[in-house]
Amino acid sequence: VGSGKSTMARAIREMIWILHDNGLKSSQKQIVMVTAEQLNNFRLSSEERVERVKKSEMLLIDDLGVEADTVKSWGNDYAAVPEVLYHRYENMLFTILTSNLDDRAIENIYGKRISDRINEMFDKLSYTTPSFRK
Repeated sequence: VGSGKSTMARAIREMIWILHDNGLKSSQKQIVMVTAEQLNNFRLSSEERVERVKKSEMLLIDDLGVEADTVKSWGNDYAAVPEVLYHRYENMLFTILTSNLDDRAIENIYGKRISDRINEMFDKLSYTTPSFRK
C-alpha cells in the first residue's frame, strides 16, 4: 500500500493519450478510469454505465479487491468486477489494473477462472517499496 500504483497507472494513462493523440479518434483518446468499488456502485445505479465501462476501448480499474464481493439489486447478486473482466478478456480489450493483492489473494477472492484470465491478460509489476504515506 502507498507505493504509488495508482499514480503510476494515471501516468501510464496520460502517456498513452499523448503518444496516441494523433492516431486515435476523439472517442478513443481517453482511458476510462474507475475504482473497483465504483464499478459495484455503477451496477446499483445504472446498468448502462457498467456496459459503457465494460466496452470502453481502454480501461483502468484501480484498487482491485477493495470492493464488496457482490452487490444486491432488486434481490439479485451482482459481481461487477468479474463481469467486466470476463467481457474484456473475451474481447481482448486493453485493460490496466492496480491492486494490493497477490496472486493467491486474487484467486481466493475472484476464483480460479478470473485468476487464470488475469494471469494471461496482464504483465505484472510488483512494488516492494514501503508506503510513501506518512
